[in-house]
Amino acid sequence: RYMILAVATVWSRTKKEVGLKHLDVGLGWITRMDLDTIAYLFDSNDKHIETVYFGIKESKNKSVRLSGDDLVGGGAGDNEVIYIDLDKLDSRVQKIALYANIFKFF
Repeated sequence: RYMILAVATVWSRTKKEVGLKHLDVGLGWITRMDLDTIAYLFDSNDKHIETVYFGIKESKNKSVRLSGDDLVGGGAGDNEVIYIDLDKLDSRVQKIALYANIFKFF
C-alpha cells in the first residue's frame, strides 16, 4: 500500500538556470519505514516519458539515477538520493517531478 508524502517539480527546461549542470535530491528519515523516492520525466505536453524508482534505478541514458532502495531508514544523512545530470537528459524531457511514498511501516 502506498501513501504519497510529497510531490515536487524540481526542474523544468523553461527555467533558465545559469551554470546548473547537476541536481542531487536526497531523502533522509529516522523512523522505521520503507520510503521510496521516485522521479517522473515528462515532455513539454506533460506526457510521461520515463520513471526512475526502486525497480528501475536509472533512466535509459543514465542521466537520472537512484542511489538505491533503503528499506528501513535511520542513520545519518540521506537514505536515498536521486542524481540528475541535466546535460545528459533526453532532449524530450522538459520537466522532472519527484515523489516520496511511504511503502511500509514497521
